[in-house]
Amino acid sequence: MAAAILFAATTSAQGQVYKCTDDAGRTVYADTPCGARSAPMRLPDEPTKSTASPTARAQLKDEIQRLGAQADRNAERGRKEDAAAAARRQSLGKQYAARCAGISLSAPPPK
Repeated sequence: MAAAILFAATTSAQGQVYKCTDDAGRTVYADTPCGARSAPMRLPDEPTKSTASPTARAQLKDEIQRLGAQADRNAERGRKEDAAAAARRQSLGKQYAARCAGISLSAPPPK
């Protein structure tokens, strides 16, 4: 059953779209050819998620800083950092580094 649903989803996503003109002169779009001269439209590729999103990087950095500040407060109180929080901070650090890889910051504009 799951395979049938997956197959249906992939075939509909890969379908063709045809641009046609009906008898009244209106433009219509169909998933089947509407005439001898109809040709499938070239659709844009699916947008890819940018791993270099400034918003995502800022959110990761904020969370890393928040977890770091929490660890510092705990250390001041004589408490050890929670293992889960330490693992999360390390994981977020790796994600942040991966998102920043290959990005070079441009020099600030001259004043």
